[in-house]
Amino acid sequence: MSLAEAEVREFRGARETGLDVRKAKHTVFALLDGEPALFSEPMQRLYALNSVAALVWCCLEENGRPEDARARLREAGVEPGLAAQYVEETVREWLRLGLLRAEVRWRRPIVRFCVDGVAHSMETSSFELSMAIAALFDSRPSAAEAPSPAHFDAVEVAGFAHVYFKDALIGVCKHDELAPLIKAVVTTGILERERDDIVFHAACLSHANGVLLASGAPGAGKTTLALHLEAHGFGYVSDDVTLIALDGSAKGVPFAPTVKSGAWEIVGAIAPELTRAPIHCRPDGKRVKYLPLRDVDSKSCPVGWVIFLDRRRRGAVKFRHVAAADAMRRIIEGSYSSQRRLSLAGFGALRRMLEGARAFELTYDSAAEAADAIARLCNDVA
Repeated sequence: MSLAEAEVREFRGARETGLDVRKAKHTVFALLDGEPALFSEPMQRLYALNSVAALVWCCLEENGRPEDARARLREAGVEPGLAAQYVEETVREWLRLGLLRAEVRWRRPIVRFCVDGVAHSMETSSFELSMAIAALFDSRPSAAEAPSPAHFDAVEVAGFAHVYFKDALIGVCKHDELAPLIKAVVTTGILERERDDIVFHAACLSHANGVLLASGAPGAGKTTLALHLEAHGFGYVSDDVTLIALDGSAKGVPFAPTVKSGAWEIVGAIAPELTRAPIHCRPDGKRVKYLPLRDVDSKSCPVGWVIFLDRRRRGAVKFRHVAAADAMRRIIEGSYSSQRRLSLAGFGALRRMLEGARAFELTYDSAAEAADAIARLCNDVA
């Protein structure tokens, strides 16, 4: 549900009237032989405070308003300019350390999305940031609704987004780093969740009554190939994460396609909307754009084809049949279990998946030519 036009204008026109802060969870103020200190359970650290910092902390813990802390310092005889500077620098450092939790004083829209059956929500202090997060998922910012248990919050402080997950600080980042950070946290949650199915590092596309899985190392071209296959009538489901159920069926985890800078021109030729997409910076320094999701069908289906992408080499597209034992080895190497080991049940799931699938290694140079060849291969038996 999108925000009403008036609500969008109201949100975009809002101006921060001040930053509220509150004590972060699992942080406590204590006097040790009369010496003030803070203890952070998450950081497992003790922070000594001088008398001025202790006064500021107690004021913030009482009412959460930095301007009140500045007033308290002025009352104590500190020159107004110095009081303002001290409070600003101290609050910023405590926020960075996760000792304080930042909040803003206006109503914000909530982005709601569901990944791997888990409902998430997120609020930000910028409508543009909310839209950037929404672009990762099949979602739009919505009017005030209750946040989910898996809730993110991003508050801008001095040009940086302070990002919280389940009320704990998980990072301080630039605006263009926020969406990749959220994706990384959600992906980590998928990997670490207790589960029976297997997480396979592969693109997933639906075709006929089954799915095609394309596996390869980072940079092998999974996303670009998946988008070219979508142009051939395949259904895009995922470009990176696929779940293999115990019965051998597979379904993708639908994040928006992540297109790295080296493929912007190639993908832009088949998806012109990519040229208007904002640029994001991942933790590894790579610049990416997210292509909006379109009608993703993420139900489990039998696997018809498994394509292992070889490094790109000049020359014609070439398929090489991969025997079941070799395919199993490659899939195990590219898979992840929450127990960090493949159980017998997990091995059985992969064996059942391969029983109904044809496995190939694909060597290619051009994603467009590779997609043509894959479409012919799949349509021969579709």
